[in-house]
Amino acid sequence: MSGVVRCCVLLMSVCLSSHSSLALFDTVTVLKGDHGKIINIPCATDKRPQDGVYMKRIKLNETEQQEIFYYYKDGTFTDKTNVNASIIEKDFPNLTATLYNLTVADSGLYWCEFNLEDKLTNSKATLLWVTENTEIKHENLHLRYENRENCQPGTVVYVMIALFAIIILCILGFLCVKVKRRCESDTSLKKSPGSSIYEEMSRNRLDTSSTLINPAYQSAKQFP
Repeated sequence: MSGVVRCCVLLMSVCLSSHSSLALFDTVTVLKGDHGKIINIPCATDKRPQDGVYMKRIKLNETEQQEIFYYYKDGTFTDKTNVNASIIEKDFPNLTATLYNLTVADSGLYWCEFNLEDKLTNSKATLLWVTENTEIKHENLHLRYENRENCQPGTVVYVMIALFAIIILCILGFLCVKVKRRCESDTSLKKSPGSSIYEEMSRNRLDTSSTLINPAYQSAKQFP
């Protein structure tokens, strides 16, 4: 798990556009959040004074930076995305950003970018890893199991009918082949005696023809 997190941090750190952001790889805090829960992300710097702060992130498997909000020192909060977030101000620029109703899509690298006019200062980065809520996961598994139980009887009936039909077809096919072979065998046996009778009749005809054509043969046969 730690190896996967470290690789993700490395890839996203390389993708950061500003030169000062490349140092984030050495200053990353890993936070793990649950789906549907709340999490607080540090957003602070020791450099004073500051005019305001942008909170940014790079979502996992993406390379584009995304601005979440801008917070001005007078307390003005400007939302930049549909992320449900707020600021807890302790002593500006010592802030804490709160994200609500986390989803797996909120996983990514977060950091704050403070500005004093045109001068920018980055805070430490936080890698947020959102996992599915265990209770929700168990509930989903329970619902899947119930749905499977509800669907199982009908499915089993259909499968049994299909198997029974296949078995019947196989038996009928086997019987048809056996009957066909038996019929062919009986036909060949019936033809065999007839063939011998026809051969005997042919011999008799040959003997008769020889007698009529050759009288000597008939005399020799009468007087041996």
